[in-house]
Amino acid sequence: MKLLNIKYSFYVFHHLEYIFNISPKIHLNKNQIWTLGNFTYGIQINPHYFGNFKLKRKGDITRFFITSTIERNYKPLISAIEKIKEENLKFEIIVVGKWNYFSEYNISKRIKKHFCFKYNITYLELYKELYNSDYIIINLDPESKKDDSFKKSRVSGSIQLSYGFLKPPIINKDFAKIYGFNSNNSFLYDNSNLEKVMIDAIYLNNYKYKKMQKKLKKAASRIYSISLENIKKCFDKN
Repeated sequence: MKLLNIKYSFYVFHHLEYIFNISPKIHLNKNQIWTLGNFTYGIQINPHYFGNFKLKRKGDITRFFITSTIERNYKPLISAIEKIKEENLKFEIIVVGKWNYFSEYNISKRIKKHFCFKYNITYLELYKELYNSDYIIINLDPESKKDDSFKKSRVSGSIQLSYGFLKPPIINKDFAKIYGFNSNNSFLYDNSNLEKVMIDAIYLNNYKYKKMQKKLKKAASRIYSISLENIKKCFDKN
């Protein structure tokens, strides 16, 4: 708590709820509160640079990247994979994360071959897996009260990875707009059509895939520019 009393300091909050629960004796100016998202409280400062690298062409076997996170609903994804399997398409799901909340024990034997589970890997290994993937699945559920905070006060780390590695996200449409995602740079779904959206992503050819990446890069660059300008404003005020 003492850290929040340091004069002429800025604080990056991943969870804005923390601000509302801190001691009333602590008073932070708006420009001292840096947030990853464009929320009604705080200043958006979004760092999503992971290095210079060449954009990878879409693979012959479509690779979806997803992070296993505690208290998330994976049932719609599992159901979608069960149906996609019947199409005899070439795809795989790379699952990483600190938590093995979503694991091989959650899925049936008939779809197990489409999954590759890798937990507690290093950041370097994580970045390699992401770079070699084609899409990143951002598993947020509008029907979950806990996920509702990702519209107002929190940003998923997977969103940062999408911006930084220019991996088009597969994301529920209810969460897309606040992060600059749309049908031009992402695949948007609702809980009833995830299967169809993933099939469309698999069928997407490399030309259209690169076009989607370029649109995503434009959105990420815009957020970078806004963040840089916001930093300058914060320094000017201090």
